[in-house]
Amino acid sequence: FGLVSRNVQCIFLSDTVSIIGTLNGAAKLVAGTWQRIDSLNGYQVRSIAQLGDSQFFATERGIRVKYNGAWTTLTSGLLSTNTYSLTIDGLGHIWCGTDLGLAVLQGNIWHPYRFNCIGSNACFRATCDQTGNPYIITRPQREIQYLINGQWLSYNQSNTGMPFSTLERLAADKNGN
Repeated sequence: FGLVSRNVQCIFLSDTVSIIGTLNGAAKLVAGTWQRIDSLNGYQVRSIAQLGDSQFFATERGIRVKYNGAWTTLTSGLLSTNTYSLTIDGLGHIWCGTDLGLAVLQGNIWHPYRFNCIGSNACFRATCDQTGNPYIITRPQREIQYLINGQWLSYNQSNTGMPFSTLERLAADKNGN
C-alpha cells in the first residue's frame, strides 16, 4: 500500500511529481512505490501547490514549504495556522484559505484578505481564475463567494436554484467558470 494513511485529503499531480496528502502526512510516488515524506509525518496535509521549485503544503499547523531540499514553515501574516487550501492564480500569487479567512503570499509574508460582506470568514476551499479573482467555499459549505472588480458576490441556493447541501471542491476553468 505504501501510503501513510488511507484517509486521503488531497492529490497533487504534475509532470515531475505525484504526491498524496493524508490525515497523517504525505507520500510521493518514486519508481512506482509510494514513499513517506518524513518532514510531514504527523501533519494533516490538506492541500498541495507548487510554484517554480517550491512545494507548499497546507496543514493544521501552517504552511510547510519545501525548496531546494530544505523545509520551512510560512505562517507570518496568516490569520490562522489551521490551513485548509492552497491555490495559485494566473498571476503567480499563492492564496491560502484558513479557518479565519483568506490570505495571499507576497514575498515570504502572508497578507490577510479581509472582508466583512460574507457570512463566514472560514475559507474551507479556495481557487482562482486565470485573471487572479479568488473564489472560496465558506463554512458551513453551502455557498461560493467570489471577488469581481473589488466586490464580493456569491453563488448559493437562493440565487442559483441549485441544491447546495455540502460543497467539498471548487475549480475554475480557463474561461473563469
